[in-house]
Amino acid sequence: MNDNYGHAIGCGVILLVARLLKNNYRLVDCVFRCGGEGVALLFHTNTETEARVALNRLRLNTAEYFFPQIVQLTISCGFLGLASIDTVSSIVNQADLALYHFKNNGRNRVMPYNELGVNGQQQVDNSIELF
Repeated sequence: MNDNYGHAIGCGVILLVARLLKNNYRLVDCVFRCGGEGVALLFHTNTETEARVALNRLRLNTAEYFFPQIVQLTISCGFLGLASIDTVSSIVNQADLALYHFKNNGRNRVMPYNELGVNGQQQVDNSIELF
């Protein structure tokens, strides 16, 4: 988005997305901005189905929301259970792989990480991210 609309518009849209996140999740859930347009959510569900429903609700609410600067925005959400993660580096690597998968294979959807077909791929890192 920043490449197409500039950083000022991109930051404004991120603030509006943050408002949508606030309206779609509980106070105990955590939202983190990861890099330019990336957002990480940490929330508790009992099943993969519950996670998919919650993220699809967010995806649909985002697609229906009117963004004054760009009119409409779609998002893609990959998710995984934290029990399968051993380090923050591993989480970031898997999130990056999911991001590139969605950019190259279809956007505006929700999928569990294990269904993305990116397991075992190496990340090509051409940027620096600070956490």
